Amino acid sequence: MKKLVIFVGMLAIIGLSQSVDAQTSGSCGDGVNWELTGTAPDQTLTISYSGVGTGVINDFSDSNRPPYYASRLNIKTIVIEEGITVIGAYAFSSGFSTGTLQLPQSLISIRNLAFFALNFKGDLIIPNSVTSIGWQAFSYCNFQTLTLGNSVTTITGYAFSDCRNLTSVTIPKSVLSISSSAFSGCSGIASITCKAIFPPTIDPSSFSGVPSTVEVIIPCQTLTYYQNSNWKNSFTSFKEDEDCSWIQQKTIYFVKAGGTGDGSSWTNAAGNIQDMINASVSGRGDQVWIAGGTYLLSATLQMKVGVNVYGGFLGDETDIKNRSKSDKDGNGTIEPWEFTNATILDGQNGRQVLNQARAFEMETIWDGVTITKGKYGTGAGAYIRANGKLNNCIVTQNRATSTDTGSTYGGGLYNDGGEVSNSKITNNVVISDGSRLVGGAGFSFGGGIYNIGRVIGCVVEGNSCTFSNSSKETWMWGGGIYNKEGDVINCTVENNVCSVGGHPQNSRLSGGIHNAGGIVNSCCITNNYQGITNDHLNSTKMPLIYCSTILNNSVNSIYAMGEAYCFNCITENSDLEQNFIRPTSFVGQASDDAQRAELLRADWRLKQGSQYIETGSLTDLPDWVINGIDLAGNPRVSNGKISMGAYEFDPTVNNAIKLTHFDSGLKIYPNPVRSSFIVDYEGFIQVKIYDMLGKEILSQDTNGKTEININHLSKGIYNVNVISGGRIIGNSKIVKQ
Repeated sequence: MKKLVIFVGMLAIIGLSQSVDAQTSGSCGDGVNWELTGTAPDQTLTISYSGVGTGVINDFSDSNRPPYYASRLNIKTIVIEEGITVIGAYAFSSGFSTGTLQLPQSLISIRNLAFFALNFKGDLIIPNSVTSIGWQAFSYCNFQTLTLGNSVTTITGYAFSDCRNLTSVTIPKSVLSISSSAFSGCSGIASITCKAIFPPTIDPSSFSGVPSTVEVIIPCQTLTYYQNSNWKNSFTSFKEDEDCSWIQQKTIYFVKAGGTGDGSSWTNAAGNIQDMINASVSGRGDQVWIAGGTYLLSATLQMKVGVNVYGGFLGDETDIKNRSKSDKDGNGTIEPWEFTNATILDGQNGRQVLNQARAFEMETIWDGVTITKGKYGTGAGAYIRANGKLNNCIVTQNRATSTDTGSTYGGGLYNDGGEVSNSKITNNVVISDGSRLVGGAGFSFGGGIYNIGRVIGCVVEGNSCTFSNSSKETWMWGGGIYNKEGDVINCTVENNVCSVGGHPQNSRLSGGIHNAGGIVNSCCITNNYQGITNDHLNSTKMPLIYCSTILNNSVNSIYAMGEAYCFNCITENSDLEQNFIRPTSFVGQASDDAQRAELLRADWRLKQGSQYIETGSLTDLPDWVINGIDLAGNPRVSNGKISMGAYEFDPTVNNAIKLTHFDSGLKIYPNPVRSSFIVDYEGFIQVKIYDMLGKEILSQDTNGKTEININHLSKGIYNVNVISGGRIIGNSKIVKQ
């Protein structure tokens, strides 16, 4: 019997020995191995990559600990070798110790609770390769300094909470936001260095428990940004770094279609727009110049704060002002968006063209580009937010299509607090698919623009709201613009529509503008399906219309949902020929080429003798309207009087002629003008130039081809009359640059 016991005991000892040996190494992930070396209580845990697999350490949990967990109290050193890409949840959580901790450059992600309560008293450096750090990944650790790598954009909630021995934190310029309680309870922090030029968004609890008197070191010349941000609610002391090397002369990056260079010049132009945006530095004035051509996009272009992008170049210019413009639509006027060398950003009907992912801290401009063939659920052409600006652009042939909700917003643009100015928004569509609706009605709002910001000086024409399935009710509002508590100022809105037919309960309103609690001022809203709806039912703000011309729209000029106010507007479709220079002869949208050509030539300015000249009332107009300008850029009020509609009467405009020259032998060029222009006519003529107030500022007699010097004039728009034999033989507007 005793022999049997001894034999069994020996087997137990042998088995125990084998068990211990089996727990000193093994696998803990995809191509990831672990090994314990040394003797207790001074062992080293090495995590290595086999060379095959993803290098991801498995996720573990409270109830499923890693295989080396039982030895955690004996581990004094942790070595994580190159090739490891992800450190899984609970991989080194609760009770591990290490004298040194060097994370590999191959590391991309650190998951939830990966190093929770790690006993490590050194300096923690997160490699530049790391893009994400999980919830409580380093909570309750006792390292002393923290330096985050420059690929992290968000510091997750509780990521470093309750690290009470932490004294110094360095936040890279890549960080955009710091989530709730990310550093809560870190009461020992004495210094924070934030290298972000624009303050990352922080939650009130991000630094809860950190003394508010901690000195926050920020980049040179960024104090105003931080003092005006929510950082001021957490800290009272900011110090600018003395190193101002980041503020250097702005860099311009150059892009040409098919370019293969580094973007340092037109000769070495790059071919990828986004690469040059990414290479630019925010806040120092960097720009990207894009030559004319078509750029087929495989991904949405992402705006970068403070990096301005300009298109419309031939590809040899040295100044933005040298970009050439021409009358490309043949209407006799060179509009701000008519660049001779069009820069076309083509979404290939597969993606949104341009996106601003968040509200920006400083003005960021995209100027002189054509945004086309975007396809997306919200803002198919572009989505901009606060401080994002689109200037001198064309937004055309974009298509917002339904998401799973069956509702869509902004066929051309979704403007969420930004500004769209001097641009043409044309032939965009927003489509609601009734088949995607789970219940209720679908929304198809803002064929051209869904606006919660400002739209100024734009032409919005030929856009539509529609549906693709008649099985469910669809609300189609705002063929041109759905104005949700935004401002629409000095715009021409014409030939927009909301579709007919479909479900019997379909609602089609305001082919021109659906004004839900917004402001519309000095706009010409003509030849749409229903001009404008003033909607007080879907907004707590009062919808207001000031000084606008709302004519020749089918159905209603103005439709009211709840209370609606329209001051100083022209809405009666009567005596049009007697009151306007060149009104359209038809009501509603243009239905053929002849009507479309007529629409292009239409001129709704007031004619001499019009009943609307200086017959308006100033009583209900706010000061900013009274002191502002009309649709042509003229002062709204003269001698205490105001006209009705979008235009003040301009006596310098010849009411009997078109804006184009009507003597075939007369030529005036170029336009725009930098210092002089040419008047070419065989015979004696007189050239007179007027400012926009009608004041004559130059008169010159000529014979034959003559150069007219206007270098002394200020930048702006001027009227030119050419007179021969006592009659005006030509009239044109010129732009002095």
